[in-house]
Amino acid sequence: MGFGVFSEVGTLRKVLVSRPGLAQARLTPLNCGELLFDDVLWVAQAKTDHFAFVNTMQEHDIEVFDVHDLLAETLQSDAAREWLLDQQLTPARVDAEIAAQLRPWLDEMKPAELATRMMGGLVVNELPFPAAGLTAPCVARDGFLLAPLPNAMFTRDYSCWINDGVAFGSMYCRRGARKRCSPRRSTGFTRSSKAPRRSGSATRTTRRRTARSKAAT
Repeated sequence: MGFGVFSEVGTLRKVLVSRPGLAQARLTPLNCGELLFDDVLWVAQAKTDHFAFVNTMQEHDIEVFDVHDLLAETLQSDAAREWLLDQQLTPARVDAEIAAQLRPWLDEMKPAELATRMMGGLVVNELPFPAAGLTAPCVARDGFLLAPLPNAMFTRDYSCWINDGVAFGSMYCRRGARKRCSPRRSTGFTRSSKAPRRSGSATRTTRRRTARSKAAT
């Protein structure tokens, strides 16, 4: 049986989690509110608690998947890497000149490191080069070029599973902390093929499935 949710009360067999890491370590007293946390997180203790939680599930024969590991595995595909960077380095998120600098640097990263950066965000003083662009002087040395995603799958699951179908919602938040959590288009990259299977918005995909179901009945 592949991934999917086929029962609300059946035996739990597979779980998707997100271990605390760089994204949660980015929380400070000044930005935690903007990132939808009431306070900073004790990351070391969170890692200990998370490990104990995962270990308990595994002791009950539950297969645990981590979103960081799955993202790193997916980013082994050149097509997936290109798609992700196209989505993240848009003019709406990053100054065009800075994006032109970031693209080759991120492209050279190993999949695991790139996955960590995409989840944990990018900070100006971590760049191996001076940031260029009209907006660069306006960003503090410890300011975010790409905001971290401390909520993604760690405190909030933005996916909806019904049988073997999944939809990723656009998470609403006036502060914008969730905007990078889910793409507007489904990627179609799978663990098995690592190639696009289908694309298009979740809404259009759902409508097509609904139409087929009605036609079948």
